Amino acid sequence: MNKKEYFLALILPPISAYRTSRKITLALNILFCLVSVPLGIIHAVLLVYLKLNDIKFVFSESSENSPPPSPKIVTIKSDGEFSQQVVGEASYQKNLELIAGEKTPESKAIRKIAVIQHEPENRYDRNACAVYIDGKIIGYLPKDFAKRVAKRLHQKGHHDDTWLEVEAIIDGGWRSKDGSSEGHFGVKLDMGNRINF
Repeated sequence: MNKKEYFLALILPPISAYRTSRKITLALNILFCLVSVPLGIIHAVLLVYLKLNDIKFVFSESSENSPPPSPKIVTIKSDGEFSQQVVGEASYQKNLELIAGEKTPESKAIRKIAVIQHEPENRYDRNACAVYIDGKIIGYLPKDFAKRVAKRLHQKGHHDDTWLEVEAIIDGGWRSKDGSSEGHFGVKLDMGNRINF
């Protein structure tokens, strides 16, 4: 079989079957049928499944480099008492030290803007509300208060892409000069009992 016939046997087996009666062409035709027919059936079944379930694929050139959708920011104004304590901050002392700086002999009191993000997918509590400062998680709202915040978000028609912005004070974070004792960082939010947003 010459090159032209071999090419036809690969690309157009039915046509090549009429051009030569060699065994290799017959084998290629059989192989083509064994591969293409099941693939065609799978393709047809997949198309029907996608159509029935209204599944659409969206392809982008660079999804990894695409920025996440910008959240909606709602600012909370309160009484300036900073009475709402953040809990769980003991687990995020490294983040707080990165934000507030190394511990010193004097206790710190640094004002910052905190962002509260509802976590409905949290496996421990669907009402959980994480607290971030400078893009780093530093703790959570207390459970009962978080439930009220999540309920208020829902009542106001806000979705999970809504973040709450509130003033915060990072306090504590001291270490004695000889290093024998130290105090953890804590965070208080300017959110009173009444949730205003």
